[in-house]
Amino acid sequence: ALVIAILGGVAVTKGGFYIAKHEGDTLHLLQIVFRMADGEMPHLDFMTPIGIFSFWPIVMLLNQGFGVGQAILWSQVLVAVALLAPTAWLALSRFNGYVAYGFGLVVMVLPPPRLPQHSPIGLARSRCRRRHIRQSRGQR
Repeated sequence: ALVIAILGGVAVTKGGFYIAKHEGDTLHLLQIVFRMADGEMPHLDFMTPIGIFSFWPIVMLLNQGFGVGQAILWSQVLVAVALLAPTAWLALSRFNGYVAYGFGLVVMVLPPPRLPQHSPIGLARSRCRRRHIRQSRGQR
């Protein structure tokens, strides 16, 4: 919870979402989010390699009146909070000692936004695209 509060708090209080890399992926994300906010559904109205739950938290906050940058940042914090209880249960029931804390730390550092210039927008889409290209060529 402390990791979420610190990382999420620093990013959200910065006052904006600053894009320093992955601009194309960020524009793709924005296009999908705006289409969903207008009522379109992924895989029915448009194609995307990523599922609806990847965008739904952002769209939900956008529909509540958040700006798109703040919606992206707050959605990362919300996902981290939603993962907190399952991560704690998994860590405590499967691992011992420092390994449990290490597992929890790794999982909790992934969803919340880091410093605004280091937000990992679009990396999942790129991995899906590369996997699809390799599979279409018969590679693993």
